[in-house]
Amino acid sequence: MAKHVFFRLSIELQTCCGLRSTKFVTADKKLATFLHFACIGCGTRVLQERFQRSAETIQNSIYSTLACLVGPFYTKHLHLPSNDSPPEIKKEPKFYPYFRNCRGAIDVSHFHAWVLLEAMACYRNLKGFIG
Repeated sequence: MAKHVFFRLSIELQTCCGLRSTKFVTADKKLATFLHFACIGCGTRVLQERFQRSAETIQNSIYSTLACLVGPFYTKHLHLPSNDSPPEIKKEPKFYPYFRNCRGAIDVSHFHAWVLLEAMACYRNLKGFIG
């Protein structure tokens, strides 16, 4: 992530979403801890070593940042698509029967997912991943 993007996100979370600095941990450090946790997927022991903080401080940083992201930030910046199908899909008989109940964009996005073993075959995409 570029520095200017990180700082804009940090300012947004501080001004509009309630992310606050504490006595020993700044809001920027909380956001950096959360992003490191979310992007790399490492455990709290790795974060404790990386940021030189206790397990409780790391946990509080992650939870406070997550609370800001799933609360006010989410409602302000993320909007679900409408239920209306685009006219290009409704008018085309080769698309509409298949995409009639789909919601959202069809843009060849692939997301890795974890599903139950018995349902795995239904969720395998063209790239061979479960998603």
